[in-house]
Amino acid sequence: MEFINLIIVLSTFFVYWDCTRNHIGKNSTEKGLLNNSAGVWTIGTCLLWIVVFPLYLINRKKLKQKAIDVPQVVPSLRRNVTLGLLFVISVLIVVGQFSNSVTLDDNSLLSDVSGVWKASDGTIVTIAFEDSLNQKIQFDDAAFPVTINQVDLTNDVVVITVVKDEIEKVWSIQKIIDPDESFQLLITLANGAQDQLTFIRNIH
Repeated sequence: MEFINLIIVLSTFFVYWDCTRNHIGKNSTEKGLLNNSAGVWTIGTCLLWIVVFPLYLINRKKLKQKAIDVPQVVPSLRRNVTLGLLFVISVLIVVGQFSNSVTLDDNSLLSDVSGVWKASDGTIVTIAFEDSLNQKIQFDDAAFPVTINQVDLTNDVVVITVVKDEIEKVWSIQKIIDPDESFQLLITLANGAQDQLTFIRNIH
């Protein structure tokens, strides 16, 4: 849905820019479906893109030719302000779409590493990263609050700060995918020590 919205906004930007650049607009002496101002073409593209945008493209050459004979000039200040607003809206949608996709991927990785795991020495490690209000890591019965510093989607690594004995320590947890597409976790402590965690069950 975000991609479609982006196409609509970019199409709207193009129609207004193209109309005003080529002086396409409403001729008061004519009537007809195609006799519209730049603003009407633009609003129509935004609200009824599936009909208006193809209609504009199909008749663009005819509209440009008519504009040569009867040009409709939009004041430069109004044109620049409108184009600026449309450009800002386009950028916000692009940024919003990218941010949403990253957030979804981040949440997916945090969900994957959350669960009950077993360390190589038999310690039960509970990782709870899905609840943004109560993120923690627990070794047997000892629980420590956690802050998520970074979610590295390229390497499937979550970097965290753990408060232990009133001291903040930076750890990392990496998702290691096995050949059978299951996965384990590799936890690296602040002193460089590492341990591999095998999955036991989900938290709930």
